[in-house]
Formats: sequence, structure tokens, C-alpha cells
Amino acid sequence: MMLFEWVILVLTVSTGFFWFYIFYGKRKHTNYAPSKFADYTAGFFPVLLVVFILRSFIIEPFRIPSGSMTPNLLDGDFIFVNKHSFGVRLPIAGKRIFGSRTPERGEMVVFRLPSDPSIVYVKRVIGLPGDEVFYDYQEKELWVNDHLVENNYVGNYADDSNLALMQETYGSEHQIIHMNSRLSPGGLYNVPEGHYFMMGDNRDNSQDSRFSVVGFVPEDNLVGKPVFIWMHWNDEDQDAFKWERLGFIEG
Repeated sequence: MMLFEWVILVLTVSTGFFWFYIFYGKRKHTNYAPSKFADYTAGFFPVLLVVFILRSFIIEPFRIPSGSMTPNLLDGDFIFVNKHSFGVRLPIAGKRIFGSRTPERGEMVVFRLPSDPSIVYVKRVIGLPGDEVFYDYQEKELWVNDHLVENNYVGNYADDSNLALMQETYGSEHQIIHMNSRLSPGGLYNVPEGHYFMMGDNRDNSQDSRFSVVGFVPEDNLVGKPVFIWMHWNDEDQDAFKWERLGFIEG
């Protein structure tokens, strides 16, 4: 994903050079006639500039590649991410330059993987900077700052007796899944300043901050907040396209 951002940036700057070169030439010389190559290349600049601004500062599309956020985001969901939910950030670098809002407990966040920033994940914020998070993997209980996060059994997910659908109340009310046949990692986690602790909603089938490959997520790695599902397509589903998935994302 970062490679694409670099490509867009380079193309925008390159075509912008020709656009300003032609604009300056026409202002200085009434009969100025740019080369066909310069004229053709400059024509892409306005479109690339709009794409660059939209993707960098306003909204960006992503595809959900796994079931780690089931039942709220499914494998095959195509989402729009609000890029300024947590402040306006420098493209690629991710450094916040404007805005002060930070993620809240229980909020879904898109972020760049600390161990490989070219990879983008979406998880739920469980621990804020300075929080103490404890996950009891045997009882499947989540504790934050010595307070038990409330969750209540709703039923079986997708009529599968191995998948327990739970209603969790943490920042917002949302549903999560516990797998009765699997124990996911747990333990005590002290969230450092400037970092966040993330977990997937499919608690026993999610690679998140409990794993070293993810760990605590630095503030500069935040990308934005998922806000809208604009398409769902999964070749592995019997009904690959699902109209009912389209709509705004809660939580």
C-alpha cells in the first residue's frame, strides 16, 4: 500500500512540474507551444492531484483480507476509511500536523503494521497509552485497568456451535466472537505512552497486539477510522456479492 502512495506522489510531482512549466511558458510567451509530450503529461496533473489529496487527507478505500474482525467486518468487505478522524497527517510519514482527536476505547481503527508499514490492519482499540490490559485466555475475559469488560452471550454465530456470539460493552456496544475450541494468547500488557493495544473482534482468530508481529501500535501508524462498506466481494462465498453488507459502519 505504501508503494502505491509513493507512486501517486511521484506521478503527481512529475506531472505537476510539466503543468507549471507549460503555465509559466504561456504567461511569459504569447506564442508558446509546448511539446506534445509535455502537454500530454501535464494533462494528468489535475486528476492525480485530486486523487492524491483525497487518498492522503480525506478518504481512502481498503479491502478487508481476513475474518479477524468478524462479525462486524467480513473477509471481502471493501471499506472507506476517514483519513482525518485522528488528525490530518503527512502522507506516507503519518505524522500528525493538525487536529487533536485520538482513538477512544472500543473504537475500530485502521493502522499500519509496526513491523511492516506497507501492511495495513484494522482492529479495535482496547488499550490507550498508560492502560493496563489483561486478557484471561482460559476464561476469555478482558480486563482493562482492573475493570472487567462486560460481554453477554447472544447465541451461536452462523449456526455454528463452536462460535459463541457475544455482546460486548466497551466504549460502544458491539458484537465479538469466541471460539469454544480454541484458546488465543493472553497475559498482562502495559501500554506505553504514545501507543495503543489492539484486538480483533474474532478474539480467538485474530493476529493483533497479543502477538509480537503486531505488538503495541505507535500513534504515527494510525491511518484512520473505517466508516462505510461500499462493496462486498468474496470468491469463496456461494454468494460472492452481498448487497446487505453495504452501509455505514457502527463502532
